[in-house]
Amino acid sequence: MKLHRIIFIGLAAWAGMMAYRAQLLVSPLLPKDMGGVYDANSRHRSYIPNRNEDGGYVYSDKSIGGIGQIGNAAGVGSSGLNVGGIFGGNESTYANTLRPAQDENITFSLLRSAAEGDEKKLRNMIDEHVLLNARDVQKRTALMYAAWNGKDEACKLLLESGANIKLQDKNSFSAFDYAASRGHVETVKRLLLWTKTPDNKNYVEYATLMNAAYNGDVRILPSGRTIASINRISLEDQSPLMVAAGNGSVALIAEMVERGANINLQNHEKQTPLHWAVWNRQMASIRWLIAHGADRKLADKNGNTAIMLAQEKNDAAIIALLQ
Repeated sequence: MKLHRIIFIGLAAWAGMMAYRAQLLVSPLLPKDMGGVYDANSRHRSYIPNRNEDGGYVYSDKSIGGIGQIGNAAGVGSSGLNVGGIFGGNESTYANTLRPAQDENITFSLLRSAAEGDEKKLRNMIDEHVLLNARDVQKRTALMYAAWNGKDEACKLLLESGANIKLQDKNSFSAFDYAASRGHVETVKRLLLWTKTPDNKNYVEYATLMNAAYNGDVRILPSGRTIASINRISLEDQSPLMVAAGNGSVALIAEMVERGANINLQNHEKQTPLHWAVWNRQMASIRWLIAHGADRKLADKNGNTAIMLAQEKNDAAIIALLQ
């Protein structure tokens, strides 16, 4: 009888532990209304790996990457949008490691620790000879997660312990792209310093641009009358001007256009800076863009023009401005 009681208590404790672990792994770690590329505050949020219902690894909000989440659909129209660069991942199995696969829970813990910059956990895993170059289903590595969140010391620790900076994700983005896309200038500089890599792709310049765009600060812009990377589309499918338009920084928009930004540039989803301004209801941005040649007739991949977005938001003032 005593043995049965011990077994029962043991099983109950194990079940409780597993239930807590399951809750930790599947509970959303980010708000569901992130708003994708149109979220002016997303620059200041961290992105932590989470599991999807199929067992693959995803970031907490896999709908990000479109103009924003509308109901259950991500994107301007009714069809869902999943860019799959940094978010997404519907594969049903863990795959795409360049080295022999390790336990999924270990890999998940590694990615999460890197994203959070938890050096203590990372050191413990390094001491246990965890495979540092293991990937999620989108082929993202721990170094990419750390770079994306600007965790400099975690990046340094991973690199010193054998993380491969040359690896690319499913969409051919490297750790440099992850850091630069979020405007982490110092992270980019340190990656270049640690690896003694020449900045042939203007990562520092682009990170500085994105930093200025996210913060709406014209003073942060790189020096020089022309900026080589000013029309580059990031791994989140956004250009610096699109971010600035969504943030409503007219002075920054004007300076970017003066220095070579394409006012009608379309990203992979055919969205323009005007789409971004309308979606964020940035009246000052909309007025400036229209006055300086923004094409109101350009439609995104779902066939939505800027005025159609305004109609979807039922914003009479913006509709009148766009007519």
